[in-house]
Amino acid sequence: MADILGIDADGVDESAALETDSTALGVALDRVRSRRRKAGPDAADRLLNDQRGLIADQRRHLREQFRHLGLKTWSERLKLILQVLRIQAEERVLRADPSYRSFAEQVRYRLLPGVY
Repeated sequence: MADILGIDADGVDESAALETDSTALGVALDRVRSRRRKAGPDAADRLLNDQRGLIADQRRHLREQFRHLGLKTWSERLKLILQVLRIQAEERVLRADPSYRSFAEQVRYRLLPGVY
């Protein structure tokens, strides 16, 4: 193993050489990490921050869409209710005419067949 790592193992226990090498590797990694922190966020951190921003924008857009959909649904319901009230008022006015009254007795469903 010492041959692979390039360690001269003459009279030195191999496990001691490997432990020293792993300690040196740990120190080197800590130095690299501290340099990155001083230099600022790395590319992965910037990407994550960008993604978080995009997700927040998408959530905001979806909230607006649902709010608009809710308003549209209520306005459509209101239109339908007003239309039904108008049809009922028109039926009352038309039933005052005797010829329409006889037509209404013959034709049960005048607006939607089988419904109204």
